[in-house]
Amino acid sequence: FFLLSFVVKKQPLTMVALLALLLCISGVHSFFDDEIQAIKESGPHINPKKFLSIRVPVDLDDDTRLSAVTNISSTLSKAALKGGDSGNLWVSPAVISSDTEWITVSWTNISYTSYYDWIGLFNASAAASAFAAPPIKYQYICPALDNCKSAPASGSLRFKVLNRRTEYIFVYVTESNPFREVKGVTPVISYKSAALFQPMHVHIATPTAPINADCGQSNACMQLMWVQKTFTAPEVRYGLSPDNLTMRQSDLVNISKLSPDDLCDQQYGLPAGTSGYFDTGYMITAYLLDLQPSTQYFYQVGEDAFGFTEIRNFTTPPKYGTMTSRGDIRMILFGDLGNVAIDYSMHHSWDFGNQGEIYSINTTDTMSVYMDGERDFTDAIVHIGDISYAVGFLSEWDDFFHQIESVASHIPWMTGIGNHEYSWTQEWKPPADDVSSDAYGTADGGGECGVPYNFYFPFANSNQMDARTSVYDPRVVQPWYVFDYGTVRNIILSTEHDFGTESAQYAWLQKVLSETDRTLFPWIFVSGHRPMYSNDGWNGDESTSAYLRDSLEEMLVENKVALGFWGHQHSYGRTCTLYRTQCVSDGEGMVHLIVGMAGYELSKSVQPLNYTRFQNNTVYGFVHVTVHNESVMTGKFVNANTTEIVDEFSVVNPYTVA
Repeated sequence: FFLLSFVVKKQPLTMVALLALLLCISGVHSFFDDEIQAIKESGPHINPKKFLSIRVPVDLDDDTRLSAVTNISSTLSKAALKGGDSGNLWVSPAVISSDTEWITVSWTNISYTSYYDWIGLFNASAAASAFAAPPIKYQYICPALDNCKSAPASGSLRFKVLNRRTEYIFVYVTESNPFREVKGVTPVISYKSAALFQPMHVHIATPTAPINADCGQSNACMQLMWVQKTFTAPEVRYGLSPDNLTMRQSDLVNISKLSPDDLCDQQYGLPAGTSGYFDTGYMITAYLLDLQPSTQYFYQVGEDAFGFTEIRNFTTPPKYGTMTSRGDIRMILFGDLGNVAIDYSMHHSWDFGNQGEIYSINTTDTMSVYMDGERDFTDAIVHIGDISYAVGFLSEWDDFFHQIESVASHIPWMTGIGNHEYSWTQEWKPPADDVSSDAYGTADGGGECGVPYNFYFPFANSNQMDARTSVYDPRVVQPWYVFDYGTVRNIILSTEHDFGTESAQYAWLQKVLSETDRTLFPWIFVSGHRPMYSNDGWNGDESTSAYLRDSLEEMLVENKVALGFWGHQHSYGRTCTLYRTQCVSDGEGMVHLIVGMAGYELSKSVQPLNYTRFQNNTVYGFVHVTVHNESVMTGKFVNANTTEIVDEFSVVNPYTVA
């Protein structure tokens, strides 16, 4: 990947610091203990790149710092064009006032260009701190201009820029591997102050334990989350009409902030806390704990000082043990979604040649027509791991939340943790005698180690208070939990943490199942990222599946769990009613669905087995299920590209089978 450091000197780059680079250019998802040790012990190498200086004191106020960065950037745009160059870079417009805006980047009289020249978008604030920052996104000039043989000396490209609470610069880079040269830097692209500080990334959830202790009996509850660059007195305004938001919530509000020190494995060069760090802003969580069940509310979030969002709406869950006003409960379930740049520029990703999860946009767009009756209705969404695929490049979380906000601000977006949110050097690994040593890597999360995931989804664990106090320390957080919706109990597991029979997660699951009131929750769904029945032919996944079955399957079947939803394997698959790898009668096992086909590049090899009832690894989409009564539910696999139905099925509740 393109490591562009803003330091005025040649800088030695050790092999430790090259870890993030190797992760991206080699396509390797994991580094193992022996590899990390070899990297730590290797000698330093000299980085041949020349670096550009943009140094501004970080303690200046925003206006002064912006002015200083603009002046320095403008000077460097000329200073960087040395030797035979007499060209220039500029942008239009240079001031942005909207959430997204098209920017034209133009250049003239650039000499010694090549086929591999590219223009990248950078965080001006990171540049101002002399921080080594990869581009947020970039475009190769020739492929963008009808595949020219060499970039033209003068030209322009368009980028659609997303508001990430910071100013930007564009940089022109010419490349002749392994040497790269900065040809020019644009003046800083700034925002009007109101735009920089506006609330954004609104998403909602049903509160989980212990917050939900008084929810579901006579009243309903909702948890609202959003991001601000800074805050004074954030609140929620809400009511039963968009013209009458008379109710306020400003007391039951939690506010969190991350820093690079909260991320993991910086000593190994992983990007989350180093080159890939990006200021996430403040995460604000508000709790509405005294709402009417099955009722539509209108709301907006923000504050007087920085403005409020547009008015949105949600419908509260029904009372426990009851259906919605339609007479049923409907959910969407999937895993492995990811994100794509809003203009389809390239950015760091492990699939589709650094274009991001390009089909994920179809999935989120199609979910929106399943939200409010255009195609169907949906009451809640369950996203089972591999959430944004930021994997240490934190600016991509902004892309992800912008992509899902039109859905996630109206319907609870519940999540489970996956390896690409969590994997790090100190994570738990299954016993070597049971699971292949290749199954659990050490860098799949790019150094995030679950911290940004739990920061953005603070409901998604069973020890919320301790998790927040520790700033989501991965050694503290327990990212498994329950959320209840009407007659359905949803159990979300972490397959990235110990689930063996002697583990804390196993004991928790045993307690949850034994204490579930089946008169209220006749249906139990369980979801986890790594599948209990994988069939991709890779020993790492299949040995993990066997260990999951050995640890949990008997308990789940004995407690009449109806379905298991899993991701990680990038395909769709549905089994018969199953127990210990054998098809059994209704009531004697559970149905398993692999739903990892939401956005990441699909698995190339899947092996239908004797218990496979439907298999597909060519279509992107999601599963939509409808619980009709206490005994029967139906489901369908929706093609996100066409909205066509690929598979339909029905499941009999094992709890109600005589």
